[in-house]
Amino acid sequence: MVLVGESTAGKSRAAFEAAHTSLPNSFLVEPVGRHAVTAAIDAVATASGPCLLWLDDLERFLGTGGLTRHDLTRLLNASRHRHRVLATMRAEEYARFTRPDHVGPDHLGAETRRVGEEVLRLATRIELPRAWSSAELSRAGNHNSDPRIEAALAHADRFGVAEYLAAGPRLLYDWHHAWAPGTHPRAAALVAGAVLARRAGIHRPLPLTVLDHLARPYLAERGGHLLRPESLAEALAWAVMPLHATSSLLLPVGDTGSVAFDYLIDALPKRVPPPEAVDTLVAFATQDEAIDLADATWGWYLLDQAEAAFRRALDHPEPDRRDYALSMLSYVLADRHGGASALRFASEEARERSLRLGPEHPDTLKATMLVAWHTHHNGDTRAASLLAERMLTIARRVCGDSSLPVLKIRRDLACFREVLDPASAAEDFRQLAADYCEFAGPTYRWTLNCRAAHAAALEKSGDSEMARELTRCLLNDPDILAESQLRQSIQARQADRASQAGDFTTAIALWRELLSEAEQTHGLSRAQCLHLRSELASCTGRGGDPQAAVRLLQEVVDERTRINTEWDSDAIRFHRRLATWTGMAGRPADALCQLRELVGISSRVRGATDPITLNCRSRAAHWTAVMGDIPDAIEQFEAVLTVFELSMGPAHELTTECRERLDHWRTVVH
Repeated sequence: MVLVGESTAGKSRAAFEAAHTSLPNSFLVEPVGRHAVTAAIDAVATASGPCLLWLDDLERFLGTGGLTRHDLTRLLNASRHRHRVLATMRAEEYARFTRPDHVGPDHLGAETRRVGEEVLRLATRIELPRAWSSAELSRAGNHNSDPRIEAALAHADRFGVAEYLAAGPRLLYDWHHAWAPGTHPRAAALVAGAVLARRAGIHRPLPLTVLDHLARPYLAERGGHLLRPESLAEALAWAVMPLHATSSLLLPVGDTGSVAFDYLIDALPKRVPPPEAVDTLVAFATQDEAIDLADATWGWYLLDQAEAAFRRALDHPEPDRRDYALSMLSYVLADRHGGASALRFASEEARERSLRLGPEHPDTLKATMLVAWHTHHNGDTRAASLLAERMLTIARRVCGDSSLPVLKIRRDLACFREVLDPASAAEDFRQLAADYCEFAGPTYRWTLNCRAAHAAALEKSGDSEMARELTRCLLNDPDILAESQLRQSIQARQADRASQAGDFTTAIALWRELLSEAEQTHGLSRAQCLHLRSELASCTGRGGDPQAAVRLLQEVVDERTRINTEWDSDAIRFHRRLATWTGMAGRPADALCQLRELVGISSRVRGATDPITLNCRSRAAHWTAVMGDIPDAIEQFEAVLTVFELSMGPAHELTTECRERLDHWRTVVH
């Protein structure tokens, strides 16, 4: 059983009271951390009587080396005694494990999330709302002789009773006001650093030296020495001082360090942290923590830190985690330096594994499939498909036809085929959904993803009626709704479809709904939010208001630049879209100037034949023609089209788009 709710909802106390009342004769077993889970399971399995395994803040025990579905099955079935497992978990942590968000903040690595989700699916979940019902408040009124309860009830319209009793609102108030010069600014910075660690998935106590280094960039942001900060010793003493003998901003954990009070993690708006603070966490993190930290920092556009954290995990002892770090690092390199850089990196890894492990070793096959993916992303989907088909033949022989590696390669191959033959890909995804269901059940994440991919491929193949019916079924499926990332991707396709059909009112409403949800979850500056804001801006322009599109895109560009001035793929795309709508808003000369500048930047950062560079060149050619120099524009289109056809094939959507623009301007000339 797991009690889920917001911080200070009273989860731990409610669990304790329930256990004390219902299981008075059970032995209590409580592991001190993830590394002690195995010993705790062994102790329960061999106990002479019934036991209660107590897992307060369950997320601390999930991940590599932590609690697994197998552990729970062994614990519950290995003895004649009826053992129980009682856990608590903050709602946001529960969502991290059950609602994957590959660009979201506080994102978990795929394998950590999978293992944790398997554990949570075995549990009976009990929601504990922070706000009490009127009946609960009425019953609590019978105990108002206690002045603490009386005060909590008096503020129940704003705060939960347990929240108020835990001093959460007061501590948050104290933290806000500690930044004032001459008060406790260094302590406030220590707390900010500790909150960052918890948001990034590092739940271990932080030594004072680490807290100090985390605090320095936060302190510098607020004014540094102008705040007249107190000494480090004074700051720590104030931050760990309990309020009314209950909670404190920093909770000391023996002699090992301190952690941030849970309430603070959920209470503040999420914002991009100082890069220097993340550098400290990258150096402190374990390999497991480094993967989760890298996922979060990539979503924050802190690309140096994301790359460094993924590199830290490349020698992870767990193969799945190691492969995940390898894949994600390759995509960071693609974002930063272009697809050719990522393809070289993946090819070098595949060659190294082939020499060290053999060309048919499962780890070599995984690295080779990464080569196929980057070959596809660089535009040569036919070559990627041929490579994947060879790997599929080997995997079937080595791993078995119904193995997970074979299913993974089949899924990748279906994604490649979707570009070349959407109808065949739709059938592939339909069969994959059935095979994944047989392999792991109807709620398995890849069963659900393949069902959604089936609908998307049908849409691309022209079977819109069937695609709409499948989409309707998907969005009425509670298992799909529970997978927020998958649900959002389906809704984004709905918005695209509405926009293409000219129903801009519906499309804009859908984009705004998705954006509102993302901003509430991630804050305003996360990668996912900026992408959605960009889509909303373009839809607004297509709906007849190009000036508004320019204004909205300028805000996106400014926010992206504020976070990081590096010209990664997103930065170039946002600027390219801004240039396009600048031209559509009646300023073609400005659009052409911006695009020519982008061509130079993208050529320098990504290479002259990178698809993003070529796309910028194609759009610059269009605005050259709009400005009146159609012969020069045709020459530019012809040069770009030649490269597109050689590198990406004649059927690729970018090749097709370039050819259509060239044909249009040739028609204008004649």
